[in-house]
Amino acid sequence: MTIYSQNSRHSFFIDRAVVTMNEEQQTRDKHGYAESRERLEEHGREVRNTLLGNGDRSYCLQVRESVRSTDVKGAQENEKRALSTTAASGGSFVTPQYLIDLWAKYRSPNASFWNESNLHPLPPYGMEIYLPGVSSTSSISTQSTENTGTAESTPSGEYVASVAVNTFAGAVPISQQLLDRAGYDGQGGSFDQIVIGQMASQLQAQLSIYALTQAIATTANTTTNNSSLTTTLFWQNVVQARRSLEDSQGTRLQGTHMFTTNDVSSWAFYQVDSEGRPIFVADSGALTSLPPVGSPVASGGWTGLHFGGNLAWYEDDNIPTSSGNSQVVVAHMPESYAWWGTPISYCYVQSNAQELSVLVGLRQYAAYAMRYPNGVAVVSGSAYSGLS
Repeated sequence: MTIYSQNSRHSFFIDRAVVTMNEEQQTRDKHGYAESRERLEEHGREVRNTLLGNGDRSYCLQVRESVRSTDVKGAQENEKRALSTTAASGGSFVTPQYLIDLWAKYRSPNASFWNESNLHPLPPYGMEIYLPGVSSTSSISTQSTENTGTAESTPSGEYVASVAVNTFAGAVPISQQLLDRAGYDGQGGSFDQIVIGQMASQLQAQLSIYALTQAIATTANTTTNNSSLTTTLFWQNVVQARRSLEDSQGTRLQGTHMFTTNDVSSWAFYQVDSEGRPIFVADSGALTSLPPVGSPVASGGWTGLHFGGNLAWYEDDNIPTSSGNSQVVVAHMPESYAWWGTPISYCYVQSNAQELSVLVGLRQYAAYAMRYPNGVAVVSGSAYSGLS
């Protein structure tokens, strides 16, 4: 059993806080410092064994990324030497595997746009990602008679997107009182789960806000409705948005998803016909085609509806407003690319010393790009005011 696990008596975050605070204050003899340091050293040895090939391969890759992010440089051998026994080494501060697993589970239920994107591991180095593409067509023609020429041209190539890698972080202050009075034994795994749940929920929402903002800003496909909102106009707006994806030169993609805030979807589900029957109802095809719970592409926010037969309707309360009006997003999500790295733990003593607290948290590097900018269409206007 590893030193830090879901059922451990000890907390990875509290041990980091104890060691950081005592070394910063140069006390090194209070608040369980020796025991916390010893546990971090043992965790460092476990990480070293993982790098030597004695652990899970996927976790080994995650460890390497975290090690690089804690300024342990060099090739594999350098990494192995650096992650030896000291609590200050990179290995001691690598996020335990069960916390990384929890990070994947504690997803914000409304971060649908990010979760439904084409997710990829972040490359191990660099702060920018380039997506190559073709910006003009080649020529195709019929050879009308033998020995006559056919059309020829050279397509132009370019980088269709240059994507900056962004830093997202969440932190929780741990008070001196928690270290003094709450104790460490018996609460470790539970405490870590609370910390992870809090930070992951907020960070997932920020990732979706970031991706939505990028996608909306780059598209030329916009539909504006300034009339009074009716079910007929709503239907027409969404169909027009879906058609704009297929009509965009060089894009011509079929929409796969529709994203609305909960207020917009709730308005739609309130609509009934003259007999009091709901207009928008879940269809059996939508329910049977939904990926199983727990699969990588399944996420919260699913409404159980395929709008117009092919747009999977998701709720995402992270969709930004436009001039105070809600926006409806229609997209071809296989071309919505998101890269995210392994969460990396950090620990700092607060600069405002009289607060008697230490800051522990996780940071994560991520990037996003819609490979075809016009693979997204947006519906908005004053008709959607009051629905944000």
